[in-house]
Amino acid sequence: MQCQQAVYKVDTIICEQGSLTGEHDSLGRIEGDFQFTYRLQQGLVSMSLHTIMPAGGMVDIQFTRNARDWKGMLKMEAIQAPHLQGILALYPYLQGHGLTSGLLDGSVEVAAHAGSIDAISAQIKATDLGIDGTNTLEGVTLSAKLRGQREDQGWHIINEVALQQGAMYLMPGIEVLGDKPGFYLEVQDKPVLVHTDMIWKPGEQMEIAELRIDHPGQMQLRAEAVLTIPVRPALRSLDLAVRLPDLAGAYPVYIQPLLLQTNFSDLEVAGAVDLQLDYADDRLGRFVLGMENVYIDDRQDRYSLSGVSASISFMDQAAPAESRLQWEGMSLYRLDFGPGDIRLESSGRDIRVVD
Repeated sequence: MQCQQAVYKVDTIICEQGSLTGEHDSLGRIEGDFQFTYRLQQGLVSMSLHTIMPAGGMVDIQFTRNARDWKGMLKMEAIQAPHLQGILALYPYLQGHGLTSGLLDGSVEVAAHAGSIDAISAQIKATDLGIDGTNTLEGVTLSAKLRGQREDQGWHIINEVALQQGAMYLMPGIEVLGDKPGFYLEVQDKPVLVHTDMIWKPGEQMEIAELRIDHPGQMQLRAEAVLTIPVRPALRSLDLAVRLPDLAGAYPVYIQPLLLQTNFSDLEVAGAVDLQLDYADDRLGRFVLGMENVYIDDRQDRYSLSGVSASISFMDQAAPAESRLQWEGMSLYRLDFGPGDIRLESSGRDIRVVD
């Protein structure tokens, strides 16, 4: 690092033009230019680094500071992802994973007041991203936006992700029926969109004001939830709405991985399903299930249902709620039971069959 053009004042050092050259084990050769202003009583006041060239890409860094506030910005272009392998080791969940391919572009801005960070924003685009490990990404192109603002001893965070192409296998680490399922997702013609708006109070709770997942042709999900997190996450409330317009496409991606330890792990399915539920204070306040022309066939020939239509409602209220389940065909171990129709009435937690 060398400053070619500097100005010295009584309490200030200004480098108007400097150059930087170095070698890094992962990033390779780094070259660039910089400027800075340093005050003896205050420290670094401003800094800019331009055209630093790690791994064939470019990084710009800007920093400004006054008596109480500071702002910083990092911008990167065409950074080769495998050269950032060391960053994965900082996160326990990603240890043991390897970055195999991809280019990264984007920017990160951070603002602080009175020594405390109070705003963060980021925009990232990854192209042809590849990761090997327990979780796997292959040829993934995605864009992501993040905005965080400190509010009332917590953070208001808005996050948007668009998966534009590629395939991934993800194991979130949750346990379902004694198994830890993994989910395989491959982006087809249209991007998969994820939107999250939440309030996070570290050590207390996380309030998800809005979660939206739009997987065209397979699933649309909307949810609101509150989780307490003093020691381990615990669900306080949930308002969920899920639509599966094509059960044949959604079953292997979202449903089958949760049922691998059951008798519903190997099915041929078709039709559409809607689900709505409300949960709060350890009680299920509402459960609504709709089915449209659903077909379910066990590939081991144990059971089969065809032409299923349903409108099933359970409400935690005194007023009765009516439900109906119809099917055109049913078989059990190849015994044909033909069509059927069941009507139910629920009130609170009581359910009875209506003649």
